[in-house]
Amino acid sequence: MSIFEYDEEKELKLIRELEYQEGVRQGIEQGIEQGIEQGIQQSILNLAAELGPVTGGIKEQIQGISDTGILQKLLKCASRADTMEAFLKEIDRMAAGNR
Repeated sequence: MSIFEYDEEKELKLIRELEYQEGVRQGIEQGIEQGIEQGIQQSILNLAAELGPVTGGIKEQIQGISDTGILQKLLKCASRADTMEAFLKEIDRMAAGNR
């Protein structure tokens, strides 16, 4: 085996390791983002449950939102709403504004 071949093997191994590390980093970032989304979604559902029964449709609608900015706005709405009806109106208003 020549020195050139050895350096090529070493470089390929280094490239694979760097690609692996990048994949792990991206996976961790995605996991953190999903955890944040799920935490906010659960907080919204917990607050909504204090206002009244949370139907499957409401739960699916909230769990279908992955934009943390929208989720944070919904969390504020849920914390300020006096009734489930007021909260649902706010969800509808926000949905209409995002179309």
